[in-house]
This record gives sequence, structure tokens and C-alpha cells, in this order.
Amino acid sequence: MSRLPRKCFEEIASSLVGVHQAPLLAGFLERRASRLPLQITEWVNYLWDEGLLVSDFGRWHLVDGLDEVDESIDNVEKLVLRRLQRLPASTRRVAFMAAMSGPNFETDL
Repeated sequence: MSRLPRKCFEEIASSLVGVHQAPLLAGFLERRASRLPLQITEWVNYLWDEGLLVSDFGRWHLVDGLDEVDESIDNVEKLVLRRLQRLPASTRRVAFMAAMSGPNFETDL
């Protein structure tokens, strides 16, 4: 897997939350995402799911709580599983069937 250079974290964070909060988000993502693009994406989605990254009139910003993010989420599998747990049971079943079907499956499934 290809890891992103450190400078990319500041660029990603700045594009999401602006220059004032960019160092906080960039530091969090660098510590938690192992510089892997998929993990960065999943962490941003997790922060949004948890209400720590919010949209306010077209601009994103962080709210307090990054330091309280569960430390036991230490790899992408745990992160994705945590996000899947929030889905309704019917949606989880569809995701499970799709995963078991492989990379290609029919929507009729």
C-alpha cells in the first residue's frame, strides 16, 4: 500500500476545515490513519458520523472531542466495523451479502 507524504495531511485538513483547525485535524489523521488514503477517508467519515466534524453553511469545522476518540480503534478493520455497527440491521445484511459476493455482484442480490 502506498502511504501519503506527511505534507498531504496539512493539505487535506486545510481543504476540509480551513487553516485555523488544519493543524489539529492533520495531527489527528497522521496519528490515526497510518498515512494510508483509505484510512484517512474512513477517519474523516467516522468523525462526521460521530458529530466531531460538522458542516456549517457550506464550511466544515471540528468540534471538541478529538482527544476522546476511542483509542481501541487502531486499524482500518475496527474503524469500518465501528461504522457498520451504526447502520440499521437490514443495511448491514445487504453489506454483508455484497462483501461475501466478492468485488462484483448484481443489484438484484
